[in-house]
Amino acid sequence: SKKCVANIPEEGKNALAKAKEIIKKIKDAKTPEDLGEDFFADMTDIGQALNNLSNILSQIENLCESLGHAGREIKNIQRTVKRVEGYLKKNPALEDIVANIRALRDTMVQLYNETKELAKTDPEEAFEKLNEFFGYMEEFWNEVSSADMLANIPSGIKQAKRELERARQIVKKLERQGDIDSAIIEEMKAIIDEVK
Repeated sequence: SKKCVANIPEEGKNALAKAKEIIKKIKDAKTPEDLGEDFFADMTDIGQALNNLSNILSQIENLCESLGHAGREIKNIQRTVKRVEGYLKKNPALEDIVANIRALRDTMVQLYNETKELAKTDPEEAFEKLNEFFGYMEEFWNEVSSADMLANIPSGIKQAKRELERARQIVKKLERQGDIDSAIIEEMKAIIDEVK
């Protein structure tokens, strides 16, 4: 698995440096007076600094997980675009919808790449880009669904024609058997002809 590359932002580095500085001051103190009058304020500062650092690290962890998920989605999107492009061989009329699907894919790939770069310097901004990335997901899959449906219309029409022919054969059989009133037979024939 690929490693997530996300750096600790400046505020996190500052929090860590402040904590180290205060811990060194405590270790170097020989007497309570050596700690100075700011000791309790320093202890509060350490707590806040470490809490901030913990929050930042948690944010980075979430960012890395989200980037991993987005990376898997990109692979799935790439496979899907190839599949949908295959529809063009049988149905060139789908060019516009396939072009839109490609454009959405390109936008999402660009956002994903920008997010990976931002993760190295600005995790907060990277999260915003990721949200934008995931915002395109629904539109992408709706377009794919439309392409799938349109690509399957010809086979649906063939299936309907087969069903109509079967219905016509059943009506002929019923007519030959003479068990059903001829008015009903004529009505069924009219319905089949109308659908045809």
